[in-house]
Amino acid sequence: NQDFVGGELVLAQPGLVIPLMNGDFSVFSSMSTDHFNLDYKGERCSLVFQTDKEFGSWEEDRHGWKSNTFLT
Repeated sequence: NQDFVGGELVLAQPGLVIPLMNGDFSVFSSMSTDHFNLDYKGERCSLVFQTDKEFGSWEEDRHGWKSNTFLT
């Protein structure tokens, strides 16, 4: 039973849109793949696990996204 519609995971470089459902999980290299979720309606929860391997790059220039107006 889904409590939401939409919210697909987008992996930009490979051009993938992944329609994850309740209980699904995805593993990918987030430091080399721009990614985001599409809009959704309803209720959902996401758990994100990451390592700090590239945290210095994030502090320096937000992995190249520092000038993006949507990223604060």
